[in-house]
Amino acid sequence: MRTFVGMIKNNFSNLFSIIGILLTIYFSVFYIPNYTEEIIYKRIENVNKELISSIQELIYNNQDISINNIETLIKGKELRDNIEYPYSVEELLIQVQETFMSNNFIPLEDRKVFFDKTDKIRKEIVHIQTSQLEGNKTINLLGLIVSILGVAVSTIGGISLFQSIKMQKETEINKEVDNRKDDFTNIVMKAISFEENVYDKLKSIFGEKSIKKADQENSGVDFIFQREDKKILIEVKYSERGILNSQSIMKIASIAKREKLPVIIITNYDINDSILNRINKINTEFNEPILKIISIKNINKIENIISEVL
Repeated sequence: MRTFVGMIKNNFSNLFSIIGILLTIYFSVFYIPNYTEEIIYKRIENVNKELISSIQELIYNNQDISINNIETLIKGKELRDNIEYPYSVEELLIQVQETFMSNNFIPLEDRKVFFDKTDKIRKEIVHIQTSQLEGNKTINLLGLIVSILGVAVSTIGGISLFQSIKMQKETEINKEVDNRKDDFTNIVMKAISFEENVYDKLKSIFGEKSIKKADQENSGVDFIFQREDKKILIEVKYSERGILNSQSIMKIASIAKREKLPVIIITNYDINDSILNRINKINTEFNEPILKIISIKNINKIENIISEVL
């Protein structure tokens, strides 16, 4: 024991140097690279959100989008933030689709349209993207070699993290998109079934001659009630969460204003005071009852509502 203690005393300076070297290796290999990786990852996350938002805006406003447009957006973000964007164009568009589907402020019908538009763009560019990715791998390899020669261990850690994040995100996104597609399909089928159910009930109440399906492209509603010279538009709204947001109500109000006809909204959920207040506020602004709302549970009372607006 004394020999061991004496050896430590005699070699204290060397031991201290070894500890210093180990600490230096720790901070250079683990601490600093991890801190750098977190900063770069945060930049990539912000850039990814900006790209999704920009592409959503273009699709929402019916703008034509090509693979060159998307790659230019990505390149601009890379130059601005000095990063390497880890996702392909196809993966970016998958994220755009997922974001559209999860946006409850957009009506269900519009979400389906935007999802299909994005899917069409993604399928058109998939073959082009495959060949471009092969070229990008070569460029990334050259960049990796230069980085290794220039900045050493921390850059290697960063690149390893990028690959890990990319693979993890890709798996998560594809899994989430598959789940969302199934959920979205189920919701659409339920909405279609509910609309047909409402149509049958309306025909049983008013007769087949008084109720007809509307041209969605021209009128923007589902059905038209007409008896003699009286005409009323009917819009069916199905919701999984029992929510009719302000955007949907304003859209229906704009249809009523454009067509100069009242609109009755038929829903699959109970009407609360919040929704009634929105409807009443719109009717007050227009100085007439252009909007009425009724639950499917009270569909038999629809004749009373029609009498109120005619």
